[in-house]
Amino acid sequence: MIMSLLVKSALSGVIVLAILLLARSNPRLAGWLTAMPLITAISLGWLWLDGNRSPVLTTYLTGVLIGVGQTALLLGTVLLRVKAGASLSDALLTGAAVWAVASFVIYQAKII
Repeated sequence: MIMSLLVKSALSGVIVLAILLLARSNPRLAGWLTAMPLITAISLGWLWLDGNRSPVLTTYLTGVLIGVGQTALLLGTVLLRVKAGASLSDALLTGAAVWAVASFVIYQAKII
């Protein structure tokens, strides 16, 4: 079990590292790849290989779909703040606050 977790973590980390290295030469492509559902696909694969099927996978995917909206709010907020001249840390904190509020609303509405 521990070895399986280590292998999964290492393989997932390799993908993240590859995107970070690509960002040095082509940040737009790296951003596009980051937006691709690579982590979702990897997670689905790991869940499937661990023996999980329809109920777990559909519940997981529902959570992913709900999270896409919140992530869009976070990224949009960060983009607008950076374009307005805010520091990256300020933009990220503001984006995280927007994400947290959206998460609270979704949780209170019992959507997730």
